[in-house]
Amino acid sequence: MTRCAHWSEATLKPRPTRELQFVDVAELLHNEALRLLVQQEDELTALRTRAVAILSAAGLVNGLFGVKFAGKHHFTTGQVVSIRVAVVSFGVMAACVIAIEWPREFRLAESLGQWLTALDAGEKRRPIDYLYHFARQYTEFREYNRPKIDALYRLFTASCVLLGAQVLCWGLSAALT
Repeated sequence: MTRCAHWSEATLKPRPTRELQFVDVAELLHNEALRLLVQQEDELTALRTRAVAILSAAGLVNGLFGVKFAGKHHFTTGQVVSIRVAVVSFGVMAACVIAIEWPREFRLAESLGQWLTALDAGEKRRPIDYLYHFARQYTEFREYNRPKIDALYRLFTASCVLLGAQVLCWGLSAALT
C-alpha cells in the first residue's frame, strides 16, 4: 500500500495534516473569483464572435435574395414593403452588431503597480492580505461588468430577431412574385 500524507495506513481514515487556515479560505475565494472573472471575459469574447457570425449570415441572406430582385423593375406593393423591411432590418442589425463589437471599458484585470511599489519600499504584508484584496477586486469587477454584458446580450437577441425578420421578409417577397 502506498503512503499518503492524508490517510493513516492503519485505519484508512482521513487524518488531517493541518487545520484549515484563513489563508486557505482566502486562497479558495481568490481562485474562485479569478475563475469567474476569466469566465466572464470568455463569455464576452464568445458573444462578440457569435455577433459577427450572425451578421455574416445576414449578409449572405441579403446577398442571395437581393440578387433575385436586382434586375427587376416592377414590384408589387407587398414586395416593396417586404424588401424595404428586410433591408432596414439588416441595417438595424448591423448597427446592433457594431454596438456589440464597439470597445467598452470592462474591468478584467487590476494593475499591480501599487503592490509592486509597496514591495519595493519594503512594506511587509501577509499573503492573506493579497489574496483577500484580489478576491474582493475580482468580485467587484464582475459586478461592474455584468450590466454591460447583459446589455450586449440584449443587442444580440435583437440581432437574432432581426435576422429572422429578414429571412421572413425576403421569403415573402420571393413568394409574391
